[in-house]
Amino acid sequence: MPRPSLITKASCCAIALARSLWELLVVAVVWPEVSLSPSCRQWCQKNRYATPSGWLLFYSWYLSCYYYCSCSVLLYCWRGTRCFGVMSRFRSSFTVFSLIQSCVQLGLNPSRETRDMRYSHQGAAGRSRDKHKFLRRHKQWLSEFKKLRDEANDEHDAAMKEKEEKRRKFAEYSSKLRKAIRRAEEDPEGVEEELKRKDELRKKKQEEKAKSKAASKPAWARTEKDEELAEEAEVDDLLDFAKSLDYNQIIEDVEVRQALKSVRNRIQNLESTSYVNDDEESSADDEALEGDDWKEKFASEWERLNGGGGERRAEETTTSDRPRSTKSSAGRSRPESSSRANAPQVNGANEPVDQE
Repeated sequence: MPRPSLITKASCCAIALARSLWELLVVAVVWPEVSLSPSCRQWCQKNRYATPSGWLLFYSWYLSCYYYCSCSVLLYCWRGTRCFGVMSRFRSSFTVFSLIQSCVQLGLNPSRETRDMRYSHQGAAGRSRDKHKFLRRHKQWLSEFKKLRDEANDEHDAAMKEKEEKRRKFAEYSSKLRKAIRRAEEDPEGVEEELKRKDELRKKKQEEKAKSKAASKPAWARTEKDEELAEEAEVDDLLDFAKSLDYNQIIEDVEVRQALKSVRNRIQNLESTSYVNDDEESSADDEALEGDDWKEKFASEWERLNGGGGERRAEETTTSDRPRSTKSSAGRSRPESSSRANAPQVNGANEPVDQE
């Protein structure tokens, strides 16, 4: 419902004030005897209200009480009606005096049967809610009880398994102990040897543990004994690695094959370069010879290698028209002795062999 504006409220107040003044003048001046009852007139005369000023004060008080009561009754009973123009605007401007809320349904009260039916439905709904609430709580308690029972069963099963495991281990230990006692009675020497072997194994394990502990220490925290133990541990690790190494598997590895191939190629290259260097050194030595020393050396080497047919072959080689580079390249693939024997022929090809 929209609230009345300030102009509406002011107009309503002005109309109400004008109407009250008009009624005051009419009733107090024109019809004083009609407006008052005889008992009221006697009371006014007795209390000195017979003067005009007294009448005016009395009627003003009377009309104010009258209008207050009448406006309160009208606002209480005629709320929600718009058939009285001024009163409706007056009522809308003074809604603060209303004792009834707009959301309350107006009219007669419901009958007894309707009230009984409503109460019965409400009671049934409340009872059903309470019933469902009880069932829900009971189900919740059952689920919690089931969880507790499952936990208790699991703990009982775990305890029984642990007890059974202890009993089994004790039975195995007892059987081993009985077997050891019987074996000691039958063969005491074998038992002593086994005990010694076990002692050695235990000592070895202790030493390995000490070595690993010494190796794990930083270098600044090691003593001389720790250094020795660490070195021994490294040597033992290398020996174990060499013993457990599978050469066939390593050779079959692709990376190892490639590495070996590269090593072989490198060796061949070095050998070829060594042959070339040897040829160059031998040629330099032969050129450094003076006089007929190189000729004598050449002849002796030629006879030794060819068994006396060196003169004829030397003549053939001197009469050949092959270039020097071809002979030098052919000499690289020959062994060291043949290269040295043929070096004088290459260097002395311009001079005939008959000069010997």
